[in-house]
Amino acid sequence: MLASLLPLLKMVFGFGLVVFVHEFGHFLMARKHGVFVERFAIGFDFFGLRLATWERGGTEYVIGAFPFGGYVKMLGQHELPADAARSALDPASFQAKSIRARAWIMSGGVLANFASAFVLCFLALLLGYHESAPVVGDVGYRSLEAGIRPGDEVTSVAGRKITNWQGLYVSYATQEQGVTIDFEVRRGDEELTIPLTVHRDPDDDFNLPDFNRPAEPRIETLVAKSRAVDAGLALGDRLVAVDGEVIEGWSHFADMIRRRAETDTVVTVDRERDDGTLERIDLDARPKSKRPDYTPKRVLGVAPQGAATVDFVAPESTAYAAGVRVGDVVLGAGDRDVASWYELWKHVTWRHPEGTAVPLRLERDGAPIELSVPQGPAQSWALGTRGLSTLGIAGSPDEVLRLGAPEAGGPAATAGLKAGDVVVAMEADVGNTKDSAIGGEVPDLWVVDDPSWEHLLVAQANLVTDTYRLTVERAGAGEPPKTVEVEVRPEEDPEEILVGFIGVGPKVQKRVVRKNFVGAIVPALVAPWVMLEEQITGMRAMFIGRLSAKLVSGPVGILEATYRFAEQSTGDLLRFLALLSVNLAVVNFLPIPITDGGHFMFLMYEHFKGGRMDEEIEARFQWAGLIFILMVFVFATFNDISRLLGLD
Repeated sequence: MLASLLPLLKMVFGFGLVVFVHEFGHFLMARKHGVFVERFAIGFDFFGLRLATWERGGTEYVIGAFPFGGYVKMLGQHELPADAARSALDPASFQAKSIRARAWIMSGGVLANFASAFVLCFLALLLGYHESAPVVGDVGYRSLEAGIRPGDEVTSVAGRKITNWQGLYVSYATQEQGVTIDFEVRRGDEELTIPLTVHRDPDDDFNLPDFNRPAEPRIETLVAKSRAVDAGLALGDRLVAVDGEVIEGWSHFADMIRRRAETDTVVTVDRERDDGTLERIDLDARPKSKRPDYTPKRVLGVAPQGAATVDFVAPESTAYAAGVRVGDVVLGAGDRDVASWYELWKHVTWRHPEGTAVPLRLERDGAPIELSVPQGPAQSWALGTRGLSTLGIAGSPDEVLRLGAPEAGGPAATAGLKAGDVVVAMEADVGNTKDSAIGGEVPDLWVVDDPSWEHLLVAQANLVTDTYRLTVERAGAGEPPKTVEVEVRPEEDPEEILVGFIGVGPKVQKRVVRKNFVGAIVPALVAPWVMLEEQITGMRAMFIGRLSAKLVSGPVGILEATYRFAEQSTGDLLRFLALLSVNLAVVNFLPIPITDGGHFMFLMYEHFKGGRMDEEIEARFQWAGLIFILMVFVFATFNDISRLLGLD
C-alpha cells in the first residue's frame, strides 16, 4: 500500500511545486516593485471551494480544491481602463507602477520557472535519472535499405546533435514527411552519414522511424490473469531459453512464443534471490492462441500484382549467407508456389516449421536456382509484407495497388475484379453491420484515397464490414484506362492463422545519468535550453501540420505522466518537473489574452501608443482569450481521456 501511495504523494507535491514556483515568481516581483498582493492561490478555488486559507500581512493565502493551476491577485491588476485610473492613485496598485515594472511583474512566473528548471535538472543529475541511449534496436525495411543497422548509435539527425532517444524522436518526428535527412551514426570505430527519407504512416499522429530502442530479454510488464502469470513468470525475470533454445534477444523470444500457440512450452528464466544471487528456474507455460492484428480475418481473395523480386538483402542475414542476391525472383518456398511477397511472407513467417531451413526456388537471369535458407532469430528485422523477419530479404514497396489474378471463385473474382486493375480508392461502412442492417446505428464510413496493399491488408484484418467499395482503373486493349466501381463482399479466411501470446513486455534498455556536484553544473545549465528548443520545435511542427493536435495533453495527461515518472525514481520525477516548468513558461508567455504573454502584449501596446487600449476592445480580447483557453482545455482533456481509454 505504501509503495503505491508514495508515487501518488510525489505526483501531487511535484505538480503543486511547479505551479507554486510560477505563481511565487509573480508574487516576489510584485512585492519587489511595491505592489500589494490581495490573494496568493495554489490550485483554483472555483465556487469558493478551498482546502485551506489563512491571512498574513493583509494577503490572503489559499490552497484551492482544484489542483490544476494557481493565481496571484494584485491590487488593480485586472481592472479595465476606467477603473484603472482610480486604482492608479493608490501607490500600492499594479496600475500605479511603470510599464517597465509591470512587465517585470508579468514576466516573474516565466523567470521563476526557468530558474527552477535549472535547479531541478541539477538535483536530478545528483540523484540520477534514466534515459535511453540513441542506439538502434530492431530495424524495419526502409531503414535497413538506407543503411541503418541494429546497434548503431545515432549522433546527429538533420544536423541536430543527439544525446538520447528523446532527442532522436523529436528531431525525426518534426521533419517534413518525404524529405531526406542525414543520420550520422557511430558503428564500432566508424562514423557514417546515412541519408534516410522521413516516413509517416497515415494512422500515426507524427513521423515514426521504423526502428526502435533495444529491448532486454527481461520482463518489465505482466498482463493480469495471463498465461505468463499462470506459469509463474515474475517481473524482473531474465529470459534465458525456450524449450532449451537459448534466447538471443527479446524479438527472438517473442518469435518463438508466437510459434507455440496452445503448445506446452518450457520457459527458462534467471530470477534474483533475496540475497542477490541468481536462481535458474524452468517454468511450464502454454501460450494462448490469438490471431495477429495484421493478418486478415475476412479476405477478398486477391493479392498484389508483381513477382516476389528481391530488391534488398541484409548483408548480415541468413539469406545473404545462403546466396540470395538482389534481383532474384522467388518462385516458391517449400512445397508452395509463390506469386507475391505477401504469399512468401505468410508461408515463411507462419507456416514453415520453426528451426528448419526454408527451401527457396528462385530465378536469376532466367535460370532456375534452388537454395536452402536457415531461419534466423527475429531480433533485427521488422515483420511486414515485404520485410521477412527470419530471412532478411525484402522487395521495394509498390507505388500503386495493382492487383494480381484473383483466386478462382473468390470474392474478388465474383465481383469482377481483374488482374492488372489499379485500386485508386476504397471505402467501407465500419461497425456492426448486422445490427445496422436491421435499423441500428448508422456506422462510420472508412475511406482511403491512393491506397497501398498495407491499407487493404489492415482493413481485412480489422474492419467489421459486409462490403468494400473499390474504385479501380482498368486499362483496355488499345484504349485509355477507364474507371470502374466494384463492390466486393469479403469471406472468412479459410486459412486461419493463430499465434502464441503469453502476456509479458520487455525491459527497454536505459542508462542512469548521474553526475557529481561540480560535473552537474554545466549540464544543468544547458538542459532547460534544450527542453525549450524541443518545445518550440514541437509547437512549430504542430502549427504547420507535421504533428497531430491529438498530441496536446491537458491536466489529466500531465498528472498521469507525473505519476509514471514518480514511480521510476525521484531523479526521473525531478527531470520531468523541469520539463514541465519549461513548458509552463512557454505556454504562459504565448501572446494570448489572459495569459502572461497576453498581458505583456497589452503593456507593449500601452508603451507604443502612450495609453491603454480602448476598454471595450480590451474586454473583448480578454473574453476571446478566456474562451480560447477553455476550448484548448476541453480539447486537451478529451485527448487525455481518449488515450487512457485507448480510443485514439
